[in-house]
Amino acid sequence: MILRRYQEQREFIESEKQNLLFLGGRGAGKTYAGALWAFRMMVQYPDIPIPGIITANTYDQLQKYTLNTLLQILTEAEVPFVYGVAPPAGWPETRFKANKHNNVLSLANGAQAQCASLEKYPFLRGGNSSFWWGDESRDYNPEVIPVIQGRFRGMPQGWVYYTRLTSTPKGHDHQYYRFMAEGDEDEEMPRLPDSAWIRASTEKNIYEPDLAERLRASYGKRYATQEISAEIINIKQGRVYDFDRHRHTADLKYAGEPVIFSMDFNIDPAVALVMSIDVGRRTVRVWDEIVLRGGKHTWDVCREFKRRWGKRLPVFKNGPRTFRRITIDGDPSCRQRGANAPRTNLDIILNEFKDEFVIDNAFKNKAKTQLDYANFCNALFDSDGAILIDKTCKNLIRDLEEVVWDDKGKIDKSDDRLTHFTDAFKYPVGHRLPFKDYKQQMSVVGVEQFDACRLY
Repeated sequence: MILRRYQEQREFIESEKQNLLFLGGRGAGKTYAGALWAFRMMVQYPDIPIPGIITANTYDQLQKYTLNTLLQILTEAEVPFVYGVAPPAGWPETRFKANKHNNVLSLANGAQAQCASLEKYPFLRGGNSSFWWGDESRDYNPEVIPVIQGRFRGMPQGWVYYTRLTSTPKGHDHQYYRFMAEGDEDEEMPRLPDSAWIRASTEKNIYEPDLAERLRASYGKRYATQEISAEIINIKQGRVYDFDRHRHTADLKYAGEPVIFSMDFNIDPAVALVMSIDVGRRTVRVWDEIVLRGGKHTWDVCREFKRRWGKRLPVFKNGPRTFRRITIDGDPSCRQRGANAPRTNLDIILNEFKDEFVIDNAFKNKAKTQLDYANFCNALFDSDGAILIDKTCKNLIRDLEEVVWDDKGKIDKSDDRLTHFTDAFKYPVGHRLPFKDYKQQMSVVGVEQFDACRLY
């Protein structure tokens, strides 16, 4: 078997550090490096059956990517193993005394690894482990590390218990303090003993030399620094949006493009944006903003939209019938009904528009995080001509220039005048123009097909 490794992967696999973090850009081979290390741990002690634990954030992630990579390596190396079933008779007795073997990987030399999701990590406190590989660890709860390392016991005197984490960076998070901090340690998350870290950018992927360039074309500059270059930066600092009024505003002329009506739902002011998004060209145009103060309601905003735009939208014919088409979008909370409210905001919008418009995509998209929305928007702000906003949208322009992150890494909502228009802006952008993301394609059968395999 030929193991394909570049220098940083080799250093990670061969290091004798007790605690080691591999920080890599998207597609830099983080999971492959972790799987090679786990493979090495499980096969290098033929006379000592060792128990280990392999983790990912969810079972879907674990089985599609983390475990699948390791099973591919074992298969290529022709190492006998079973997964999800009891070891066959004649294999060595194992230290991992499992009553059930669901999600347990067993090798013919007696080595075993519990393969676990961290969705309910407190349940992993029991059991013994001699090593731990955790994949995509930036999304772990900070309490996971002491919980899993609390399983390190039961091996012979003098045994070294190793931890290996593989991930993309995420600013000054728990990974930073546990493996990297020097002089700025966190008392509640002290640096681990005998710890170190290794960094590798996406450019290290020699099998897809154009991958980094393709990702940069999709990501914003700040996000690319983290996700491609694998550098530690604080994305949640300063202004939220990379907006420049000289680059991103213009005197726009509406020419019949499909229109999105996007609302943010507030007590005062009531606001909406009139936008168009071309998904194929990845462009956004904001034609108009609606702001009604003094305790106006959702139906008031809808009626103001009909007054301004009802006759400007292109007319379509379907036999004898003519109609105008709009897409509605905005805050996904519109589908929730208050305790004393007979209707949701979505119900009100649909009722107001049903007689005049054909309505598309009525809030069918799932909510994303604040950071996701900001990154999606900033990727477009960094692309020349992708976003243009009519100069009359003064409230949206002010929002884009003044909305900032607070000291807790959340969008600062302390000024009641701000965030309403950027909320109405970010929802349709995030729903229709997320990153053209990269998912490493695995050239192996799915892990569910390994469940029934006995390679011995």
